[in-house]
Order: sequence, then C-alpha cells, then structure tokens
Amino acid sequence: MGLNYHVEEAKAGVLLVNDESDECFGVIHVKASIAGRRQNDQNFSLALLKKNYFLPFMTMGCKSTPSEWPINKGEFGDTLGKNDSRIDKRKEFEEEGYFSGCYSYNKNTKQTPNTQKATSRIYQLDFNDPNDIFSKNVILARDRLFKG
Repeated sequence: MGLNYHVEEAKAGVLLVNDESDECFGVIHVKASIAGRRQNDQNFSLALLKKNYFLPFMTMGCKSTPSEWPINKGEFGDTLGKNDSRIDKRKEFEEEGYFSGCYSYNKNTKQTPNTQKATSRIYQLDFNDPNDIFSKNVILARDRLFKG
C-alpha cells in the first residue's frame, strides 16, 4: 500500500481491490457501532487518504437503550443547525475527515445535508438499492485511480 511505516493487519477491515489488476484502492472500516473503536483506525485511514486511497466507514450506527422494548436511536444525533449542537462523533466525519465518508445502514441516521459544507459526509442507506451512493462512490474511487 506504499506506507512508510508498519501497519497492523487488523487495521484493514475489508480491502477494495481492482478486479482487473488485483491492486488495492481502498479499505472499508466496518463497525456495528461507531463507539470509540473508530479512533483506532484514524491514523491508518489518514495515511491512506494522503495516498488517494478510498476509506469509507460502514456502520449500522447501533446505539440501543435496553428495556422491555429496546429503542435504537442511532449514534449520530442531530445535524448542523443554527446552534451547533452536533455530537463529537458526527463532527469527526463532517469536520475532521478521518475517512472518505460514513455509510450508515440505520434508518435513524440523519444524513449530512446537501447544503452543508463537510470534509466527509454521513449517508443513510439501506440494503435495497445495489446502486446506492456507497456503490457509486466505490466505482468512482476505483476509476479515479485506475482509469484516470
């Protein structure tokens, strides 16, 4: 991957590989929850972003409240409003840009609004569309590196 330091193999969740050349063009970070463990991947991800790799963060965004009838509110909270009350988890994606984007498969996730300037965006998806924004961005990243 062309890094100038040793990286633990466990940091690479799912490799994105060009089917024509077997060259890696990205790594998907997959987490059920975006709790503190995302911070373990940030340095690895930033190093690869600097080399133009595609580094999506994929999550279920699960944050459940235990009870007789559990409630899953999601982990990202509210989007940017007049008063910035966003939680740190959201700001790390939208402002810090540790990843190429966050793809949340939780219907309670509020996407980064199209009108908001963001370093990387949070998307809310489901598993119904094989041509969703995640698939489109993977193809764009591959084509940018291998057909550009």
